[in-house]
Amino acid sequence: MAERERKIAGNFRASQSNILDFTFSDLENPWNFFRLFMREEAQVNEWCRKNGLLVTQLPCTSKKKNGSRSSEGEKCNGNMVLRESAARTGGEILRCTKNRNHQKAMRVNSFFEGSTLTIPDCMLFIKSYLDKLTLLQCSRFVGIAYGTTAVNWGSFVREVFKEHFYRNTRFKKLSGTVEIDESLFGKRTKYHRGNPHGGMKVWIFGMVERESNTIIIYPVADRTAGTLIPLIQRHVEPGTTIYSDGWTAYCDLNDLGYRHFTVLHKYSFKKVYRNVTTGVEEVVCTNQIEGAWKHAKEHFRRMSGTKVRQFEGHLAEIMWRSEKKGNLYGGFFETMKTIFTLESAPDYQYTTPLFDSWTMDADSTVAPVNTDAEISTSEAESDDTEIPPNRFRETPLSSIKSTTTDEIAHDIIGSDTSPLSSAASTRVLRAASRGTSVNPPIVISSSSADEADKTLTEPGPSTSGPSTSGPSKAKSKVSLKKKRGGSPKSKVTSKKEKICAPVGFEPVNIVPEPSKKEKRKSNPYSKSAFVWASDDDDFM
Repeated sequence: MAERERKIAGNFRASQSNILDFTFSDLENPWNFFRLFMREEAQVNEWCRKNGLLVTQLPCTSKKKNGSRSSEGEKCNGNMVLRESAARTGGEILRCTKNRNHQKAMRVNSFFEGSTLTIPDCMLFIKSYLDKLTLLQCSRFVGIAYGTTAVNWGSFVREVFKEHFYRNTRFKKLSGTVEIDESLFGKRTKYHRGNPHGGMKVWIFGMVERESNTIIIYPVADRTAGTLIPLIQRHVEPGTTIYSDGWTAYCDLNDLGYRHFTVLHKYSFKKVYRNVTTGVEEVVCTNQIEGAWKHAKEHFRRMSGTKVRQFEGHLAEIMWRSEKKGNLYGGFFETMKTIFTLESAPDYQYTTPLFDSWTMDADSTVAPVNTDAEISTSEAESDDTEIPPNRFRETPLSSIKSTTTDEIAHDIIGSDTSPLSSAASTRVLRAASRGTSVNPPIVISSSSADEADKTLTEPGPSTSGPSTSGPSKAKSKVSLKKKRGGSPKSKVTSKKEKICAPVGFEPVNIVPEPSKKEKRKSNPYSKSAFVWASDDDDFM
């Protein structure tokens, strides 16, 4: 009820008056933010020191000087305190109490060290970035150059996310119920517009813990079991329930100490399994990880593109935002304070590349390749065996029996079944060949005009009687179900071959195989019911 009243009251009425009592979470309210950082510089510095963003005092580590010589290894051991200095940025300086020549800037060891921007401008950039504004909008709000300063500050912020992943997320364990999946990130063209081979394409493997909504993602070089299984064992506790799609790399998880259930998206997005002993049902779906992909890809859609060396920083940011959802401001500055302790210079520990699951080349572009992403999800989940490139038998023209048009017409018309009264219609086409005077005809036999373009048969005698010359039509039919612009589709395996479940569970909602559509009755007066044949090449 209090939360609802606060939303009705608005941010202005919910803002506070005492700026020294502001917390990091209070800065999400724009009225609090500008009420604080539009004060005098001394008050802003005092608030930053109170919240651990600036140094209050520091031990002096400068070396003593005896005349013109400096004694090696002997330090001043004084105490550096704040003093006013109009010549320094911020109007203050750290000066040693024993030797006033020992001085340091007030921003030493802080996140703002080395920057010529004022602290309010730095904080405004951080606020704009956390609010998911683009770098161009951040640069306009702060009043800095977009191509240089804004890009550099965006990298500074993402370094905090990368360090958080290296220190915390890469050791995190998931338990309870975990959903896993993989997705292809990169440029996608629609309606044949644009260059499909431009930009980078990277496979991303993700794991989501249902209870805490914690997401862990990794860029991977491939989707084989040798790449994905070690990542699962690193982050998922043994005995955890895992939901996934029917990708074959996950089929051994039940043998590795996990409770693995699959749902085949080709048939449905929810699958029910029943324990044969207790009768308890388990509802399986991967909606949570699919929703995580939506938010992750929206992060990259806001940008015009990113370089390969910055891609890992964006992935670390996606994981950090998911973990700190609802407390972005407090979470960011608390993470920053663990890196910038103010006692010494910040010590970044993360490595490059940040993820050990792929090889990153900062000077190259990842080009798209022909992977399972080029086909539908149902096809990718149904490929259990290797299929040779030549998936259908081609009948060479040389093996087709050379007959004249009159002989073929005689076989058809002279048969017991007339082409006008039979359901099966026949038409004669000429196969174009170069360098031959006589083109061998190809007979396309079908039961309807729509099916006439799908089956090739060799010419032979009438279907009414037994054939003694040449193979039968049943053996000579060749499937031509091709994907537009690609190779023929592979044979779809049975759904039962892809279901994975622990011992003692059986699927409940088994969807039957889709029934074949009934063939439409042929029209005896259609164009395909007539024989079109002529010795004139221009006739066809």
